Amino acid sequence: LSAPFVGPERARPPAESAAAVLRVLDGLSPTQSGGFFNWDGRELPW
Repeated sequence: LSAPFVGPERARPPAESAAAVLRVLDGLSPTQSGGFFNWDGRELPW
């Protein structure tokens, strides 16, 4: 199902994805609430 949406990078396994989400969340402050962030913690423009 994800094949049409996967670019040149590979899809990440669930455990790796969850670990990345937790890493990003652990690095955020309350002032960043409501923001959009990439898997590596970079803020996504909205």
